[in-house]
Amino acid sequence: MFLDARISGRFHAIYGLREVHDHTPFGDEELLEIHLLELPLLDAAPDDLLHYWVRFLRTVDAGELESLAKEHPIMAEAKEALERLSADPAARALYEARLKQRLFLETVHEVVRAEGLAEGLAKGRVEAIVGMCELLAIPVDDQLRARLARAELTELDAILTSLRTTRALPT
Repeated sequence: MFLDARISGRFHAIYGLREVHDHTPFGDEELLEIHLLELPLLDAAPDDLLHYWVRFLRTVDAGELESLAKEHPIMAEAKEALERLSADPAARALYEARLKQRLFLETVHEVVRAEGLAEGLAKGRVEAIVGMCELLAIPVDDQLRARLARAELTELDAILTSLRTTRALPT
């Protein structure tokens, strides 16, 4: 679960499931727990094993990884396992395929976002044109609506400019 708000003020908070009225735990206390990691609070966290793992997962350069490996024996093992995995051609190919997929999806999302923005801008301009036509008593028929629906933003802007300056639709 990813939240934008700080909940507990602690790097690692553990919440258990309890009955609302008498606060009895649901089964064994550890049967159902929610562990919440507030990553912005990592630097204030104690140097426990969880802290090391989060630092390991966030590490991007070899020097920092080497430093972590020297700080804790588990991190040295994790570094060695990562190096072995990175050397495996099949694992490397899988990583690269996932990276390409992620980059492709990010590009698709960006294109969809841009198209949605352009569509919203066009819709707003069409509404402005129709509103101005109504104010200026210019009839808005199906032919005009079809023309506006097909128009690009530049043409819609030109129509708006014409309505503002000449109080008429361009010919």
